[in-house]
Amino acid sequence: MKDTFWAEMSSTQRSESVNALFEGYVNDRTTLKQFVEQYDNALRDKVEKENKPDCKSFQEVIPCITHYEFGRQFQETYTNVKFKEFQDQLRGKIYCYPTLLNKYNSVCTFRVREDQIIEEKTIISEYIVSFIEEECDVRCECQHFEFRGILCNHILSVLPLVDLNIVPSKYILERWRKDFKRKLLVCLSNFTSMFNT
Repeated sequence: MKDTFWAEMSSTQRSESVNALFEGYVNDRTTLKQFVEQYDNALRDKVEKENKPDCKSFQEVIPCITHYEFGRQFQETYTNVKFKEFQDQLRGKIYCYPTLLNKYNSVCTFRVREDQIIEEKTIISEYIVSFIEEECDVRCECQHFEFRGILCNHILSVLPLVDLNIVPSKYILERWRKDFKRKLLVCLSNFTSMFNT
């Protein structure tokens, strides 16, 4: 399960988020018919709440903090919320010091030393980042991308060293894109028409 993206949510958190979705719409005395009607309302409200920031992402441009081409790439594609997260990782890059450990065929392995301040003390952590040139595949042992869906500062510190100016689309998850069309609306209309016939 460690290779599956769960947005760092435990099963309890997932259950709580479902409960939060229906809070104010259903209770323990809700009939099945009422549930179906309220389910539709809850999802419609959720879509509206999600669309507001998405709309804002098209209208408001957050300045990129670096001159890197991949920074502009994320600025153009990510929602503003995710772009801010990306820029946090980009800021963290200044505390990362990558060193090439090994190059074998098309695989480069880097050690990335990171200075972190924890409880007012500087702690030095090390991470291994692998880059497979043929597949344009990059991985870090911190697994930030696998868990949070966004490239980590360790990977970002290595990209300029391997001359990767544009990040492959596989590292820009669809759900974080400005132009992502929420499929929930189609689901809602199908769900509603099924019960109105």
